[in-house]
Amino acid sequence: MLFMEFSAPVEYMNKTRGLLGRWDGDTSNDFEFFNGTLLPPKSSERNIFEMGSSWQVTDGDGPKKSIFQYKPGKDSSNFTSAGFIPKFTDELDFGDPDLEEEAREVCGNDTSCLFDVAETGDIEVGRLAEAEEQNFENSVFARDTFPPVIFGPDAVYVNLGDVVEIQVNVSDPAGLNLTIETGDEVPPDVSVYFNGDDVTLLWNVTSDEIFNLQLVATNTENSSAEYWPVVYMCSCRNNGSCNTSNSMDSSLVSDDERFVIMDCVCQHGYTGQQCETDIDACAANFDPCFPGVNCTDLPPPADVDGYECGECPVGYEGNGTMCQDVDECETDEGLLCQHTCINNIGNFTCGCHPGYHLSENNFNCSDIDECVMPNNCSQLCDNTDGSYNCSCWDGFSLDADGQSCQPNNPCEGGTDPGCDPVGGWCMVNGTGTAVCVCEAGYELANDSVTCLDKDECELGESHCHQLCNNTVGGYTCYCEDGYELTYDPAQPCKDIDECYEGTNNCTLNEICVNIHGTYYCVCAPGTSISNGVCVPDIPEITPPAMSTEPSSTASWQTQTDETHTDGVTAGTDGVTAVTDGVTVVTPPTSQSIAGPITEHHVAGSTTTIIISVLSASAILIVVALIFWRMSTRVKTVQLAGKSYPGSTDELVVKQIRKSETLEMKRM
Repeated sequence: MLFMEFSAPVEYMNKTRGLLGRWDGDTSNDFEFFNGTLLPPKSSERNIFEMGSSWQVTDGDGPKKSIFQYKPGKDSSNFTSAGFIPKFTDELDFGDPDLEEEAREVCGNDTSCLFDVAETGDIEVGRLAEAEEQNFENSVFARDTFPPVIFGPDAVYVNLGDVVEIQVNVSDPAGLNLTIETGDEVPPDVSVYFNGDDVTLLWNVTSDEIFNLQLVATNTENSSAEYWPVVYMCSCRNNGSCNTSNSMDSSLVSDDERFVIMDCVCQHGYTGQQCETDIDACAANFDPCFPGVNCTDLPPPADVDGYECGECPVGYEGNGTMCQDVDECETDEGLLCQHTCINNIGNFTCGCHPGYHLSENNFNCSDIDECVMPNNCSQLCDNTDGSYNCSCWDGFSLDADGQSCQPNNPCEGGTDPGCDPVGGWCMVNGTGTAVCVCEAGYELANDSVTCLDKDECELGESHCHQLCNNTVGGYTCYCEDGYELTYDPAQPCKDIDECYEGTNNCTLNEICVNIHGTYYCVCAPGTSISNGVCVPDIPEITPPAMSTEPSSTASWQTQTDETHTDGVTAGTDGVTAVTDGVTVVTPPTSQSIAGPITEHHVAGSTTTIIISVLSASAILIVVALIFWRMSTRVKTVQLAGKSYPGSTDELVVKQIRKSETLEMKRM
């Protein structure tokens, strides 16, 4: 026989169905088949077995689907014996009248004892069953002994930093001696004091770490009772207070945890679950200042609106939150433009009339000598102020188009010796001889009839100052990497300022410096290089003594092609430097130093420059020069009715957001 006892909290009353019965105080509806059919309370064990079998789990979907986990290839059928029928105590069959008589003498009316003898045929099994029955009754008696009574407040409200006193009353109904202990999770900060039936818990609240505050009372019969209140912890910082309106919400408490961290109501200027964070009004308002304007978060009690915007960028006016472009062309500064003034967002540029180009001072306009550049004149070019005119050699006259020349006495009939018809003419000179003449950009070959292309690039007759590409009858200029082509006859190739255009890879901890066709990322003040990147310096608690004199020495480990005395060293394998100067890291897309800066090329794909012996004052001067260059740089040049890159407002806005904003915030 298998005896089983099931206990459940009273919350489950009227909520069960099946093998446990209805548990609603009515015994007439406990024996219920799965289909709802009811058995009378005094039904036979066989009928009760059939009722229980109707609740057996299956593998199919539905309310009886097994929720057990099975090994692969196994299911509920491996643990079920469909044909099994047990023996029932109300259908005893001893098979031997003498055995039955002896069993009834030993067992009396004990059904369990009689059943064991009938099934085993051994009277000694019955005697053992009787002894076990007595032990069971003793266990039931011990179980029915009333446990201690322990009583205290259902909820305990504590504040971090307080000393909390909790009064608990403990007694035993039978007057048995009691042992009182705290639960395993209770920290040493909780002390227990006894005074008769009164127990005092003294808690020095030094932490808001979650635990279960439990007190267990056990009597000499090993029957126990537990005190387990709900702890509501208020651990607000910065003078925050707790909102107790939902402190008794049952959903905040689980069966295995009764510790609730209460919500905090923060003072102005603080936020977070425990009011531990100062509200960053700049971040909360999604950087409310105008692009390029520094936003300063005000300390508490300034709340979400506690921020201040700095001054508008150069070229703007306003309160820092709203900035409007200043039309410099309406100011005295714009009047410095010799020809035209073009207002841009944040600054202005000077422009020139067709036939002129902007001088190096970015204000005056100089005449373009179109005759030193490729032009449409077939023979001679005469430069004029702002333009040019075409003319012809002796013996030729200018066509109506003002560009082409034609011989006054062209060859006729069979007098043409076979002059090149593409790049020249045939004319009869003053002596009556037919001769061949070539257009500008060509020269007559030794055969006196063929016009050969003249290589202006090879002869040095081009106006290109970097690279030249010869073409049939002329040439074109092109530029080295880091430069762009313009119509400036003196220097057609202009340096591309990657720092200003926002096409560099410098990080927020770096300042971009443009130098002759390339750029370099310089660690900003307050940062230093670590593992090849610029990171903010970590302030020390006790700063070391600082010398007012700049260091004149620098040490590093590197390999270089050449060392110069101008304070610049280029390395090929990265540099780890200890210096009071500025570490300059070349991004992967920029060019290594060349030309007038170091006059050598660095091997390798990564170049690191150490600008040593650079004082703090020199750093500020470099930053100021970068700022001046951004604010005064001429963005537009109008020449011969053409507009060049950087002249539209859209590009200027893009440049401001990508470059000037970062630089201004650093400065």
